Amino acid sequence: MTWHSVIRRTMFFLLFSAASSVGSPLPCAQKLGLARTIPKSTLVDGQGECLFKKASVGGEPEGDYGFLWSGKAIYFGRGSWVYDMASNTLSPMFPGDLHEVALSQDGNLAFGYTKDDALWRMEGRTQQIGKLGTINGPVRGWFRIHPSNTMVAEWDTQYRSAVRMDAINFVDARTGKRIAQSHPGWEVLQLKTFTADGLKLVVFLASGLGSRLFDMQTMKLLKPEDDEPTGDVYNCDASWVAGGYAGGSTFIWNRNVKSFIWENRPIWDSEKVNHVWKDTPYGLPSAFSPNDQFLLCEGVVVKSATGEAVFRGLKGHRGKFSPDGRSLVTLDDEAFYIYTLPKDSEPIFGVFQKPKPWSLPKAKVKGKGKTR
Repeated sequence: MTWHSVIRRTMFFLLFSAASSVGSPLPCAQKLGLARTIPKSTLVDGQGECLFKKASVGGEPEGDYGFLWSGKAIYFGRGSWVYDMASNTLSPMFPGDLHEVALSQDGNLAFGYTKDDALWRMEGRTQQIGKLGTINGPVRGWFRIHPSNTMVAEWDTQYRSAVRMDAINFVDARTGKRIAQSHPGWEVLQLKTFTADGLKLVVFLASGLGSRLFDMQTMKLLKPEDDEPTGDVYNCDASWVAGGYAGGSTFIWNRNVKSFIWENRPIWDSEKVNHVWKDTPYGLPSAFSPNDQFLLCEGVVVKSATGEAVFRGLKGHRGKFSPDGRSLVTLDDEAFYIYTLPKDSEPIFGVFQKPKPWSLPKAKVKGKGKTR
């Protein structure tokens, strides 16, 4: 028996035990295990997890990180390195001077810019470098790709009479030409992501305002309800929002009925005269699965509908699901980690469904390339 086999068996046993300890896990929950035999250039820890030290792939992500090629590869958000899960190779695929890369939700499109402000895109494995021109001048960064892969949102900082007026440019994903521009009215710190249905863009604002939703049908920033708790992880249609604190409480809030679906928080103990945890804190949530049935938190995957933990003991404090519903990539301060379901299991996390292409609402057009 090879040492790789020993590691696989050990990992299978540990994750089987973790999944079994939460009651009735979903089908295949107990089978989460090591993806593949890994290349000699990478490291294996004692539990058999596949990991890459951040130093080997450039460090902390500068832009987007996650899955490529429909979930068959992983980009680390910095530099040129891509890990091909099929061949178990880590190789340079992106330009070395690429900045602020954005990945599509289906994993088939990447978008970014180089140091000379040339736009760059890669569809599948086909690259276009310096062929798309620039967006009315220097590229600002913070790209986010619409889930239909037809449009890219780009954050743009502008000043008028010494007053900062941030804008969001909406760009044709094939030509790099601006379709529209909107001014949210607040200082924008980050474009976080589109909801999977393509109808909302999650925008992170300054001045302590946190995350807000930008409506792609009205081209306006939405005002949150007064009683809505602060969260920034939204499900497919933004009807649910998840939030919490690092190492602490977690919740999912139903925005339609204005109530919590569940909360994971300490409970008041009258004997100890203090709040105590009856279960392990889930911490900050980072992503819903493609089918919205699971929520990835700090080291744990839970059922969205009930808050029941189905996978525990995962490394990394944030991460993403693959678009094919079969894998997770997580990261912490040290490394990236990969978890993959066995070949014979169903994609229980769900398969990403691409929405219809986005088009600018005609009623909102006012002048060339601008919206009300």
